[in-house]
Amino acid sequence: MAEIVVADAGPLIAFGLKLLPPDVELGEGEAVAIALAAGRGHGVLIDEKLGRAVAEGLSLKVIGTVGVLLIARKRDLIAAVKPLLEDLKASGHRLSEDLVVEALRRAGE
Repeated sequence: MAEIVVADAGPLIAFGLKLLPPDVELGEGEAVAIALAAGRGHGVLIDEKLGRAVAEGLSLKVIGTVGVLLIARKRDLIAAVKPLLEDLKASGHRLSEDLVVEALRRAGE
């Protein structure tokens, strides 16, 4: 099983998690999110590519911001995905063109 690096592991030690190999450098936020999800048997919302790979390697269910938007659209909680994707890109969120095209296809836009 992979190990998780957490800068301040204090409260997370109770989850019995191991540490990631030293060459894997997650941000503190990703590490904590993954540790909590793994410790509680939940999925995790994470966009960062390395964090997603680590979470998937731990057999966690992973969803990203775009996935949440698609669920919200499917449930008619939002009118459209496209303007929100545009807002994300405008605010500096990195979304590949392939991801945007696929999200819009799935949303029927």
